[in-house]
Amino acid sequence: MARKTFKIPSRGNNDEFQTQEEKYDDVLASLNSIQTKQEASAPKVSSSRVPILPIVFGTTIIAIIIVALIGIGGFSFSNSRIDSETAIISESLNFPIELLNGTTVYLSNYSGNPIIIDFMATWCNPCKDQLEDLKLVKSSHPDVIIISITVDLVSDSLEKLNNYVIINGMTWIVGRDINQKGAQIYNVVFIPTIAFINSAGKLKGQGVGPQTYETLVSWINQG
Repeated sequence: MARKTFKIPSRGNNDEFQTQEEKYDDVLASLNSIQTKQEASAPKVSSSRVPILPIVFGTTIIAIIIVALIGIGGFSFSNSRIDSETAIISESLNFPIELLNGTTVYLSNYSGNPIIIDFMATWCNPCKDQLEDLKLVKSSHPDVIIISITVDLVSDSLEKLNNYVIINGMTWIVGRDINQKGAQIYNVVFIPTIAFINSAGKLKGQGVGPQTYETLVSWINQG
């Protein structure tokens, strides 16, 4: 039996009479439009990798500072949290999340922990079905960080999202895919889409549609 999902829609002028699938197509179109505008207005940034250059001139103090920061093998800068004792989530998997209190964090802030990412929307019934299995994981594996992230920035305001959390008894991290980078990175076309990142910062499981408790635990146990 095929899993129940919703394809991400399009918002028309007669929004009140849109079907769920039409609504989802509109959300994706809206998100892509926002992303295009952001990319057009954003200043171009050079590569994040800083190469090692021979230091011919400069004082001894400056040379020491540069060597300390860059190192003999080079140093890569990113938005990820830098911690030599913790596995870091790579930039290719990292994205910003707007939390319910309006602050923005990065997925990499949770590096070193197993993470389940639940891409969803408050109006998506299959997404609501997924909550029961996430509650079971939360109860049986308290070390696993669960993050539910709405991809619908048009309908799901922080207030609406907060009410949804209260009504459904969600006791984990909930937020918004604020610039749709998460949906792009994880190729989210249908919701729910569930992804699992292990404590080493590697993507080890991903599925479209509600994932059973058994499937989620199998991802966790694989490490």
